[in-house]
Amino acid sequence: MAYSKKTRSVYQKINLININLKTMKKSIIISLLAVSMAFAFSACNNTSPSTTTVDSKATEKAVYTCTMHPEVRSDKPGDCPKCGMALVKMETADTTQMHNQADTTQMH
Repeated sequence: MAYSKKTRSVYQKINLININLKTMKKSIIISLLAVSMAFAFSACNNTSPSTTTVDSKATEKAVYTCTMHPEVRSDKPGDCPKCGMALVKMETADTTQMHNQADTTQMH
């Protein structure tokens, strides 16, 4: 079939528009995919502490003890009933381990 020059020009323009739309769709899909992958990787590599560990530390009550009488324990600061010395806050096991490791490294 022979088309007129004007008709061929219109078909060529429509064909170019279709090609541009297909290219644009591909670009949009690739961009959305890249953004979603970047978001997923950043969410997976989050290094902030979890809320459960923060909550467990916040709910952990401080324990006070006498330095001369370690069997005396209290949930609030005050004086030892046996000797009258001020009760001091007990360190957690993690903190004690860190201090012990620091002490041994300083000895060497």
